[in-house]
Amino acid sequence: MTRFALPVALLILLEISVDARFIPTPSVVATGAYELIRSGELWRHLALTLSRTLAGFAIASLVGIAAGLSLGYYRAARLYCMPTIEVFRAIPGVALLPLAVLWFGLGSSSQIPVIAFAATFPVLLNAMRGAEELPSILVRAGQVMELDSMSLFRHVLVPASVPFIFTGLRLSIVYALTSGVGAEIIAGTDGLGFLILDYQRTLVPEKMFATMILVAILGLGLSTVLRAAEGRLLSYRHPS
Repeated sequence: MTRFALPVALLILLEISVDARFIPTPSVVATGAYELIRSGELWRHLALTLSRTLAGFAIASLVGIAAGLSLGYYRAARLYCMPTIEVFRAIPGVALLPLAVLWFGLGSSSQIPVIAFAATFPVLLNAMRGAEELPSILVRAGQVMELDSMSLFRHVLVPASVPFIFTGLRLSIVYALTSGVGAEIIAGTDGLGFLILDYQRTLVPEKMFATMILVAILGLGLSTVLRAAEGRLLSYRHPS
């Protein structure tokens, strides 16, 4: 229970100290959240945001893991590609939204590529680090066993890199969610980001804050799921 002491104390402090004329108190935000849930208005937007986030995350995971492991294992390719990667990863995903809208139109068709772009780099760089950290003794053992390059990649490199990959995935899912919500705020007609902007425009701050808190809870939940999957997959490292 002690892990909840700080959040509870913070909520109490906000409840008694916030000027409700400018910022809604936690109790007012809770009322707004209840109205959102009861009306059913929330669920369609939540489902759209979640589906876009997971679609972009899935694309980013496939591209990032494959590219990261390849670049980490093949040093020549890494030296050749890293300057380009460093340039592109400095570009915020939402900065590409106007171009994506021009190419793909409004809606999910333009938002998912933006999400995938933003979410690729954390998993790519961590997968690459995992391949770089591969102990040379494992490579030599694979060579002694006369494994070909593909078998060495699949049976040695990938398992050894899994902890690094999951670190990248946990970062990537947060990038995917924040980029998706940002894209919905800028050019969306639905989703949680659109709700936040709509409540700001219509001066309903309690529902705006409630939706923002929901985004944070959603990010925590997705990250927790990945952490649980990592723990289950790597349970052999910590036998009971």
